[in-house]
Amino acid sequence: MKTPARNAELYYRDMSDWGEEHTVYTFDYVAKPDIDTSGGVEIRIRFYISETQLKVAWTSYESVGSGDWEYLEKEVYEIPIGESMP
Repeated sequence: MKTPARNAELYYRDMSDWGEEHTVYTFDYVAKPDIDTSGGVEIRIRFYISETQLKVAWTSYESVGSGDWEYLEKEVYEIPIGESMP
């Protein structure tokens, strides 16, 4: 069975007009990566925007031993944007 693509949109809101969304970039995605969440692992997604690309990093907050926990990048997608940004 094929999973249908979903639309995602990155936008910002201006403090002077909070009700209006200003689209920065739109893209389609299929599904999140399969990350083992056993043992209390928490999943987060982080977006890093530059003038030429959008970096989407799926991270997990998990134990790295000795009682310490860290964010570890599990999957990273780099999407070129360049001239497609408004």
